[in-house]
Amino acid sequence: AFFPLYPLAVSLFAPAVGTLAAGVIVSNLFLLGALILLYRLTELEFDADSAMRTITYLVIFPTAFFFSAVYTESTFLFFAVGSFYFARRRMWAWAGLFAMLCSASRIVGLVVWVAIGLEFLISHGWQMALLRRPRSMRSFLHSVLHDRLGIAALTLPPLGVMSYMAFLAMRFGDPVAFSTVQSAWGRELVGPIELLRRDLTGLMGGDWLAGDIWWHVPLDVGAYLAALLLSVAVWRRLGAPYAVFVVLSILLPSASGTGSIARYVVVLFPIFMLLGAWGRRAWLDRGLTISFALLLGVFATAFVNWVFVA
Repeated sequence: AFFPLYPLAVSLFAPAVGTLAAGVIVSNLFLLGALILLYRLTELEFDADSAMRTITYLVIFPTAFFFSAVYTESTFLFFAVGSFYFARRRMWAWAGLFAMLCSASRIVGLVVWVAIGLEFLISHGWQMALLRRPRSMRSFLHSVLHDRLGIAALTLPPLGVMSYMAFLAMRFGDPVAFSTVQSAWGRELVGPIELLRRDLTGLMGGDWLAGDIWWHVPLDVGAYLAALLLSVAVWRRLGAPYAVFVVLSILLPSASGTGSIARYVVVLFPIFMLLGAWGRRAWLDRGLTISFALLLGVFATAFVNWVFVA
């Protein structure tokens, strides 16, 4: 179920410091790199003040402690942000390489491929109006087809997933074992609407005075709906590639369960870029900073006491 890039990175340090310490080191190194790239990307799209607020909101988000835990969040974020940064700089070879490594860290990495592919088309002048202008469409296609380096770079991203599928086929005889094994984690492909109904039914049917309560369900459902709502603002302010990344990165995991969505949201960096820009309003900046920091303390305390958060 878990993609190989992060475990491989941990294995490089494990012989010297042990697996657990190696995991923490790798997670924090990737986090540092991700913050540097995210600052540069946000500065490119907005300004330095927005960039500083963006990385601040990210590291105090209620589930940001996963960045320093032995999870793949930092690894995925580093390569996802790097892919966008290099794509926006029109450095397609680097964008393709980062996207390839991103798809070797999570299946959602393929979403990055779609997003930077769209950015590639936009960089050559793509817009919907071309469908009504044959001459302009021919000019667009001519420009795309003559960018051979860019096209070659965009063949790299799926190699991360394909290499893992080849390994699974040779080792277990099932190239999509990462999908078929999901039932062991309580996930099934029934669609996001049915899953919302099921989880909310379980929440309302819980014993609120005694026994287990699915307290994480409103957290996950709230994060799910907030991400979808904010994706509209991301589209309007940052453009289609960023919005496509946000929407698909939420819809793909939610197709098999709303569990852990609050953790998946923390890597949706375009949302934090948008909040960073909005944070120039002092009242919003204070509100986000205080609420995020307080909830981070609560959730981190729950997490280190073995209470499921996301």
